[in-house]
Amino acid sequence: MFLINTARGSVVDEKALVRALDEKWIKGAGIDVIEDELFFNLPAQVLNLYKF
Repeated sequence: MFLINTARGSVVDEKALVRALDEKWIKGAGIDVIEDELFFNLPAQVLNLYKF
């Protein structure tokens, strides 16, 4: 299962998402905006930073 969130703002509980990824409850996540740097310490990640 994957989580895809294209909404802006704090729609997703990021701490719960990191826990779900760490404990393999979900395989991956695609999110548009992150509010915290919790994701920078995950072992397998791809961050695509862009600016329009």
